[in-house]
Amino acid sequence: MFPRVKIQSVVSSSERFARTSALSLLAGLATGLTLWSLLHQFLASVGYTTDSQCALLFVIGMVAIAPTTTWWKDSFTLPNVSAILAAVTVVSFLLCPAISPWLISNMAMTGAAVSVCKILVGVLCLGGPLLLFRLLFSSTGIQNTGFLTSVVIGVIGNAFWLAPFWGLQAGAFTGAILLCSVTVIAFLLPSWQSSTISSRIEYGPHERGVLPYSMLLAVLAGVALGTTRQVIGELMPKAVYLDAVTTASLISGFALGSTIASKFTSHRAQIRLWGALLAVGTVGISMVSYPWLTDWQLDANAYIRQVPALMLIRSLTIGLFLFVPATGLGMIASRRSTGWAISFAAVSSALAMEWLLPELGVSIVVVGCVSGLLLCLVGASFDSVPRTKSWRQFPVILSLTTLVLLAATIFSTESRQPSRSAKLLFNSAVFIEKHHLQDSQLLEVTDAARCLHTLETPDGPLTVWLQNGVQYRVHENGVPQAVVSTETRICPHPTAEVLKVLFPLVLHEAPRQVLLLGDRGGATVDVCVDLPIDRIDYVLPQGNASREALDLIWLFARENPFADLRVTTKSEHELQSGQSSSYDVIMDDPGFPSLPEATGHFARAYYQQISGHLSPHGFFAQRLRQLDLGPEPLRALLSSASNEFSSVSLLEIGSGELLLVATNSDRGLVRPGLADRLQQPFYREQFARLGWDWSIPLNLTLFEHDAIQQFVTSGSKTFGGQKLAYLMPKEVMRWGAKWQELMTELAPHRSRLAEFAMSADNLPDLLHRLEEVTGQRELVARYPDQPWAYRKELRERIQKEPRSVIQQVSGSEPQRALHPEDQRRVDYFKTLGQALSNPTEEHILRVEEFARPFDPLLSPFVMSECARLWQSFGDEGQAKELEHRLHAIFFANASDRSVRDVTRAIQLLASNDSLVADRQLRADYVDSLLQILKQRWDQRGQSTPAAPEVVLNDIQQSLEAVEAGNRLLKSTPNAQENSLHFKQRERYLEQTLRRPLQSYRTRLLPHQQKK
Repeated sequence: MFPRVKIQSVVSSSERFARTSALSLLAGLATGLTLWSLLHQFLASVGYTTDSQCALLFVIGMVAIAPTTTWWKDSFTLPNVSAILAAVTVVSFLLCPAISPWLISNMAMTGAAVSVCKILVGVLCLGGPLLLFRLLFSSTGIQNTGFLTSVVIGVIGNAFWLAPFWGLQAGAFTGAILLCSVTVIAFLLPSWQSSTISSRIEYGPHERGVLPYSMLLAVLAGVALGTTRQVIGELMPKAVYLDAVTTASLISGFALGSTIASKFTSHRAQIRLWGALLAVGTVGISMVSYPWLTDWQLDANAYIRQVPALMLIRSLTIGLFLFVPATGLGMIASRRSTGWAISFAAVSSALAMEWLLPELGVSIVVVGCVSGLLLCLVGASFDSVPRTKSWRQFPVILSLTTLVLLAATIFSTESRQPSRSAKLLFNSAVFIEKHHLQDSQLLEVTDAARCLHTLETPDGPLTVWLQNGVQYRVHENGVPQAVVSTETRICPHPTAEVLKVLFPLVLHEAPRQVLLLGDRGGATVDVCVDLPIDRIDYVLPQGNASREALDLIWLFARENPFADLRVTTKSEHELQSGQSSSYDVIMDDPGFPSLPEATGHFARAYYQQISGHLSPHGFFAQRLRQLDLGPEPLRALLSSASNEFSSVSLLEIGSGELLLVATNSDRGLVRPGLADRLQQPFYREQFARLGWDWSIPLNLTLFEHDAIQQFVTSGSKTFGGQKLAYLMPKEVMRWGAKWQELMTELAPHRSRLAEFAMSADNLPDLLHRLEEVTGQRELVARYPDQPWAYRKELRERIQKEPRSVIQQVSGSEPQRALHPEDQRRVDYFKTLGQALSNPTEEHILRVEEFARPFDPLLSPFVMSECARLWQSFGDEGQAKELEHRLHAIFFANASDRSVRDVTRAIQLLASNDSLVADRQLRADYVDSLLQILKQRWDQRGQSTPAAPEVVLNDIQQSLEAVEAGNRLLKSTPNAQENSLHFKQRERYLEQTLRRPLQSYRTRLLPHQQKK
């Protein structure tokens, strides 16, 4: 049925064999170098996301089955192919970043799907080189084993050596030079001048009629490969070097499988079934072993400090789990259907990652793969073709093996817990706690966050966590990316989530159009809707999954900022394909900076694109999470930004957090009237929601443009360009005081925003205000559980340091009057005195009005005063009391060591079910409060106090609160459904809170008796 292909003669000379091997190794090395440079260039150009990788797989699938006519085989000799490939590689490498954004944006305008656009880009930029790679591999002058081995070496060498130190262009151009060398060698050797592209393969009789069956097994292997890559990828941060390991593992595994199949041509049917079992069995094993793999990666993260060793462990983990199924795929592919097997496997793998896994879930896909293999094996055992006895028994044995695997997979579907890996493997605090906590099982319960939902997305699981009752945390593929509060009256947004957009808005004189990029939680939208802004464009960072996460977060919020008519939600490609808009402020949050999709936000081309969307006097602000990065990565991205913006500055917006602020305006960063804008009511309200006074932003550390230029030019260019994608993960893995290293290098360039924003006349008022802020923090630290101590401090300030202003009274001489702020404080004491003597609802509400506008010596204490006033109402005032106590707790400074507010709030929640109708939400509040109680006792320490009876009373109240809290937690539906987790959490609080308090009480009792 199928024609027998004539085999060309093979010269058996040892010299010819040596030359063939050398040429194959050289050609393979060149192919590996150029292949990886092209693949990374394509992914970096179209976006380092899963849909881009799927587009690449589709292109590979199309190239694998592209027909090669006789004319091709006769025209493209080995020298011709290598020469053309060298030229095409260089052209594709240079053109890909130039045409990809333009082509995608223009096609998106026509309504084409983004994935289709990326496939077209892949065909145009990679189709030619990949087809030539295939022709080069098929040349009679090439030895398959040596060629593929050196391809793997080239890919690994480029990703681990050339690209990190010399850039992607080094691999591309070096590979092109080596291909030219192959051309010269092949041309000079007379025996190879006539070498043509031909099939050196003879089909055996057993290959007939097996194509549909082989393709079915190839589809199963492809789905298994895509699923395995997704499951193992959840256990470590994404990195470009891991993608290189993936590529090398697939090539080497397929080569080994093909070699095995070629050695056992008489047992092709058995080999094919063994290959399917290897491919599908690996994904089942990855599910069964998921908990152990998580623990292994946790140990590696916590104990291994050598970066190469940690990279090796991660590479071996992902490489092994992909090498085995790739070997199985090579065993499945028959000689005449290798291209079709690769194509079916590539396309099915892409469909699995992009569609099957998000829609059906990992567990169902894995069970489906194993079940499909079992059906194929059962079908093979009933094959009507006469077989030997051993053949008839062989599928039965494999079927039983697969049946055992299916049972193990079904019973272990719950063992894959993305929430557990997200909590343990991407948190530096857990790594540190691993060294101190004796029971490692308690690492899962070291905080009070509860996983609300897990969404399967093409880019990995997206988990949403709840903490502090109203604060949500978003993890993408395990990596924490955003924290947002849906009730800022009780619990604030994290400082960096607000300042990343609020600062550029304040710096601009009158922002009207704002573009928000990369905000996973929506905190920036919540800020912007309360400001006088005409247009707010919010770009979803991850498509439908991000939309679902936002809906989950804001579903039950008191106010949904996305319901505001000024807010327009769009995708990144809608932004690119639309008409060029001009924005006064563009905010970008790239996320965790070492991830491949984030490093593209630090490239010069990205800054150039952003610059084109800015208005003439607009600001671009980019959040930089620098805690795990030293000075060199920052120097590289600042260098890129400085090439596209006329003014680039840095602001320190939190511990380990910097904000890059850039503009092309000749007005610069600090513009006239900044201090006045900070005191506008709507801006003061936004800062007050953080517990900040308007003066605090002026005291933040600033590195202005000239200082940035000195910092950039003072160091090396190690991290420049696309090398960031390779060196950032290494920098994150490096142990050390990296934030301190960065601050040490930046110290000579440090200044304060006030130095540029305040005139000499206004500076004394600012210093006075900042001194009050410092005084408030010192009060909280000096007098824990004595919130009334501020009264004495405030009265003394008014009496001993009264401020006055001159008021012009009509018809009389100018008169001196008390400063409006001091007068307001006097009025507050009068109102508070009335409320204390007669605590009515009206009087309490009048006291609460003094919390706004923010006063550093009033506002932080007003809520505690109101809570105690509402407490005097008994049961009728408990709801209001709880709200005010929660505000006082969650808005407290980090130095606050007060515990009585916390214990009182726990007792209220535990004793009154009507305060929070949802029992699980009430338990979430209590669990978070118990965690805060532990932290505050840790801050207090266990020294002998001057008044032991007071501390003993606090200990007793705390122990009672712990008991009441545990009773409530034990009765919740979540505790009953997940009893193991609850018991671990109870044991953790027992070891870290209850027992230390009991021990402290035992030590203090003798001191009280002496008193």
